Amino acid sequence: MFIEKSHKTKQQPIKNSVSGDEISVKKKKCDKNIMCTIQLANEMIALARKGYEQREDPGCGIMYGIMLDAGYRLLNLALKEKDSHIKKGWWHDNESSLG
Repeated sequence: MFIEKSHKTKQQPIKNSVSGDEISVKKKKCDKNIMCTIQLANEMIALARKGYEQREDPGCGIMYGIMLDAGYRLLNLALKEKDSHIKKGWWHDNESSLG
């Protein structure tokens, strides 16, 4: 079954679901998602550090340690993808201040 896509409408600026920052609509959707992933990873790292410092039991320490590790792994992957997109000519730094 063939489903016809609707006509393109004028794109409106979108907001990062985590930070509320406006993201340029000139970027490819995949690049916008990478930008959001970088922001999310940075927020995970910040929360994990804060949570670890304020923990009151070992279980919280384990949870925030895992979150910190996951945040750094996610950030590393997202930055590698960003670099890959830059090399493909898809990424333009003047369109975003993230990452």
